[in-house]
Amino acid sequence: CIPRARREAYAEFLKSASSGAVAAMTSVAEATVELQRCGAPVEAAVVTRLHSRTFGCLHAWMSCADVPAEVLASNRLFLWAFEALAGAELFDVASDVIVEALRAYDCSQPANLCIVDAVAPRIMNLRPRFEALAPRRDDDDDAFGLARLFCEMGEAYMPLIASPQNARQMLTIVDLELCCARHASRKVAGLALRFFYKLSRAWTKMPEDDEDDPARPGAKAQLHKLLVEPFAQLVDICLRHARRTDDDGTPEEFDRDELALSEEFGRHRQDIADALGDCAFFLGGEGMLEKIGADLARSTAAGTPREMADGLEAGLFALKAIADWVPHAEDRVVPHAVRLLLQLPRDWP
Repeated sequence: CIPRARREAYAEFLKSASSGAVAAMTSVAEATVELQRCGAPVEAAVVTRLHSRTFGCLHAWMSCADVPAEVLASNRLFLWAFEALAGAELFDVASDVIVEALRAYDCSQPANLCIVDAVAPRIMNLRPRFEALAPRRDDDDDAFGLARLFCEMGEAYMPLIASPQNARQMLTIVDLELCCARHASRKVAGLALRFFYKLSRAWTKMPEDDEDDPARPGAKAQLHKLLVEPFAQLVDICLRHARRTDDDGTPEEFDRDELALSEEFGRHRQDIADALGDCAFFLGGEGMLEKIGADLARSTAAGTPREMADGLEAGLFALKAIADWVPHAEDRVVPHAVRLLLQLPRDWP
C-alpha cells in the first residue's frame, strides 16, 4: 500500500504541473493543424488519431490533476473541443472532455464561474443542430450525443437554476431540456426526464420561505412560479410519450397483460410515471387532472379507433401515475374516463 503522504505529494505534484502539461498538449494539437495549413503531406487519418489521443490526455489531466479553472477556460485545446463536435471522428472524445469540465468544476464556487461562462454559451449554440436532426425513433445516435451534453449541463448547473438570483436567466437551460424531452426517441427523451427529476428535488430541498409576509413571496415561491409553465409543458410531452407504438407489441398482447410487453417499454413507462409525479409537485392534483382531461378529449375527438384506444389507455395510465394527487371527491376527469371506457366498442383493440 502506498503511504498516504506519498499519494498526497504526488497529487500535489500533478496539480502544480497541470498548467504546463495542458499547454504542451495544446502545442501538439496546434502544430498538426499548422502543418496541414502549410500543405505538409500529413494524412488526415493520422491527424485525427493524434487529436483524439490529445483530447484523451486532456480528459485524464482534467479528472486527476485539478487543472486550474482559469487556465482551462481560456485554453485553446479545450475550446477547440466544441469545434470538434462538428465531425463524427472526434465527437465522442470531445464530448467526454466537455462532460468532464461540467462534472469537475462546481458551478457554485465563484472561482469556477469562468468555466460556466466558457461552456454554457457554446453548448446552447448546439441547439439549432439538435433541432435540425430528423425527429425519428431510429438513427438517433447524433441526437443522443447532443442531448447528453445538454442534460449534463443542466444537471451540473442545477445550483444556479434552483437559485432566485439566476433562475430567470437559467430558464433557457430548462427550455433546452424540454426540447430534448420532445424528441421522438425514448432514449433521447429519457435523458431530459432525469434532469426534471433532479430539478424538482432541488426545488423541494430549498429552504422554506418565511410565511410572516405572504405579500412578498420568498425564493422558493418565486422559483415555483417560474417553473409551473415548463412542468406544464412536460406533462403534455409525457402524455405523448406514454402512448404505445408498433414496437411495443400488438394490441392483443397489450390487452392481455402489460407485463408481457418488452422490458424497455416497462422501464419507459416507469420513467414517465415518475416524471408525471414530478410535475404534480408544481401543478398540483387539479392542474394535472386538467391536463390529462384535455388530452383525453383530444384523443377521443379524432383519429382511428386504434389511435383513440391508445390515447385513452395513455390517459388512464397517467391517472394511475398521479393517483396520490387526485382528490377523493374528484367528479370530472375520472368519471369521464370511466364513461369513455363504457362507450368503446366490444372489438376495441
